Order: sequence, then structure tokens, then C-alpha cells
Amino acid sequence: MSPDAPASPPIPDAGDFPDRLPPMLVKELRQGLRTRLFAQTIIGFHLMMIVLILPLATFSPTESAHGTQQLCWWIFAAVLVLLLPLQALSALTSERRANTLDTLLLTNMGASRIVTGKWLALSARISLTGLSFLPYAFILYTGGGISLSDSALTLLRLILAGNVLAAAFTALSWNTPWLARAAPALGIGWLAMNFHAWPMVARLLGKSNTPGSLESPGALLAELAVAVAAIVIFLEGTAQHLSGGKGPHPARSRLAVLALLPLSLVIPNHPLLLGAAIALLALVSLTAVVGKKNEDPPSGNSSWKTSWLFRSGWPSGILWAVCGWLAAVILTHFLQPGWTSTILRLAGWIFWGRLLMACLPASLQSRSWLLAGTAVLFLALQSLLALAANLLTLPGLAAAALLVPGPRLPFTPDAPAPLLPWCTAAAAAGCLLLSGFSLIRQRPGRMDSPT
Repeated sequence: MSPDAPASPPIPDAGDFPDRLPPMLVKELRQGLRTRLFAQTIIGFHLMMIVLILPLATFSPTESAHGTQQLCWWIFAAVLVLLLPLQALSALTSERRANTLDTLLLTNMGASRIVTGKWLALSARISLTGLSFLPYAFILYTGGGISLSDSALTLLRLILAGNVLAAAFTALSWNTPWLARAAPALGIGWLAMNFHAWPMVARLLGKSNTPGSLESPGALLAELAVAVAAIVIFLEGTAQHLSGGKGPHPARSRLAVLALLPLSLVIPNHPLLLGAAIALLALVSLTAVVGKKNEDPPSGNSSWKTSWLFRSGWPSGILWAVCGWLAAVILTHFLQPGWTSTILRLAGWIFWGRLLMACLPASLQSRSWLLAGTAVLFLALQSLLALAANLLTLPGLAAAALLVPGPRLPFTPDAPAPLLPWCTAAAAAGCLLLSGFSLIRQRPGRMDSPT
């Protein structure tokens, strides 16, 4: 072969990932799948499952098979919903401790691609582990008579829940202190296990002799929509921290919430969808109404991300929050009338808390945890008024306690509060005035007077 001949292209490694995959995903998968800990954990877990399931061949469906089924499904739920998603708590903390985040940001990858790549790598591991449970679900079906379609559906729903928790724990991984990550993660994991995973598995095991689907198609579609919106909100919120508050990350989170609310009309009679949409609305509102002022969009960029409703900054965030809570009040009035007062209290907490923060120094007005902390102040005020009304038997104090924003305490009198909508509307109007004053002072043609 002559030295002037063109070199042949390198032969791709058949054991490596294809070039079409995102580079951050490939990096995380290489580090995660090739570690000895991951391989030993998977092998040891499957050996334990084989030891548990092999005795089913000698049990009759009426004997110890049901206990083995319960134990196996509890293990499935614990691994997919709790143990594997907890690995996301070190997703960004390890990069911050190694001082490699700045190096990643200097590449062509944006903050969203970095965060999404880390979550996708863990999501791939969760999905791979969940799919490896399918043979065991088939063995449990043959040994105990549980519907195979219900078993596969429950397993897929557990995988979906694990992906949502992985996104939430990735958002928590931005906090460097161990306690700031572990305490909320354990609380979220406990809620997910007790109110979602355990009831799902118990419902499956209670239908061992009844074939068919555990959920209607509408409920499954609602659960999928909530999961997608929650994942987008958690990942974009983390990307916003990583990028220093720059970029279109708030726009995507706000759009996900506004897209979830109208689905309550398309998929009626599913309180999970409306309740989750309101919870995500409150979560995004905590960061939307505080923070930095509006950023000027790049010249020539007229996309929806640069509109006043989705632009990054608290003045636009207040306008978005008012529109979002107004839509939530209207939807609950027609779909769940009993939730209207609760929605008004939550909206009042957001807007009255933002007005209280306007009295603080400018350096503290961007702290979303201070806005969340105003709930403690409102709960204390509500409890004082309620206790005083009970001790002094004054109806006026009881009526005043009903007007305090925030969740209603158990000992607060359960009575109608006709002035509650007006109080919430007054707080929203005050926040809109704050937003308007900030936008007027920030307009490009305004020149500050010389001092």
C-alpha cells in the first residue's frame, strides 16, 4: 500500500454506543453500565429473584404462592420506584465537587442537554431493570393466576413512576449539602411508595382471579400526561439553575403546566390529572413570581418563548401565574366544585406571599424558599385567629381565620367564606401592579434621571 493512498475510515466499535445518541447520555451510560457495582447489583438481585420464584413450581395456587407473589411485587416496587431513582441524588453533586460543570458548559451542549442526558442515562437503567422483570412476572402469572396483562401494565407504571422520581431527585442533586438532598428525597420516596406504588401492587394482587385491565385508558393517559409534565418541569428547573437563570427553561416549564390544565376537560372524571396539574402549578409558581427581572430577548427572535407570558423573569412570571391560577379556579369550579376554596387559598398564599416579599431587601426577593416559608407565617396567623375565636366565641375572628391564605387547619371553622375570592383577587391585582411598575422601569426607551 503506497503512503499516498487515502486512509480508510475507522471501523466503528460494535460494542460501543452509536454516534446518533446524545454525547451526555453516552458518557453517563458508559460510566454507569460499565461499573462493577451496577453489574454486581443486577446479578445479585436476579439470583435472589430466582431463589424466591423457583419454589413456585412445587406450590399450588392456594398455598404459599400468594405470599411469594406479594414479596416479589413489593421488591419490584421498591427497586424501581425507590432504590434505582435514589442514584440520581449524585447526578450534579459529583460534577460540582469535581469542578467539571464549567467544562461541560463550555462545550456545545446547553444546560438542558446536560441535565436531560444525566436523567436519560438513569432512566435507561430503570427501564432496562424493569423490563428484565417481565420473565418473573410471567412465572408469577403461571404460579398464581394473576392476569398477565395486568402484571405487565403494573410493571410499566412502576417504571414510569421511577422515571418521574429520577427527574425529581436529579433536581435535588443541585444541592450540595447531603441533608438538603436526602431529607426531601426520602419524603418524596415515602409518599410515592405509600400513595402510589403500594396501592397499585395491592390492587393487582387483589385481582388475582379477575382478568382484564386495572385502569381505564383515560386514567392511563392522564397518568402519562402528568408524568411527562412533571419530568419536563423538574429537568427544566434544574437546567435553569445550571445556566444561571438564562435561557428558555422557564418557558418550557410554564408551557407544560398550561398544557396539562386543559387536559382535565379532554379527560374528565379523573381527579388525579386536575390535582397533579394544580400541584405542579403551585410548584412552578414558587419560582416564577420570584427571581431576576425580565431578560431582553435577542434581536430578531420572535418565538413564543420570548412572549411576555413565557419570558424569563419574575414580572412575566407573575402574569403567567395569574393566568394559570385563574384557569385553575375556573376548571375546579366546573369539574371539582369542592376544591374551589382550596385553590383560592393556594393562589392567595402565592400572591400574598409575593407581596410580603416586596417589603424585603432586593437581595432577598429572589429566594423562592422565602416565598415557600411564608406558608408558616400564614398558618401561624390562621391558628392564632382560630384559637382566639374558639376561646372568646367571637364570630368575627372565625371569619377572619377563613380569609387567611394557605391550607385550612383542622381546627379552623369549616364555614363558607364569601370574601375569600375577593381577597385572592386583591392579592393578584397587587402582584400585577408590581409587575407593571417593573416593566415600565425596564423599558428600553426610559432614561434614569441623573443623581
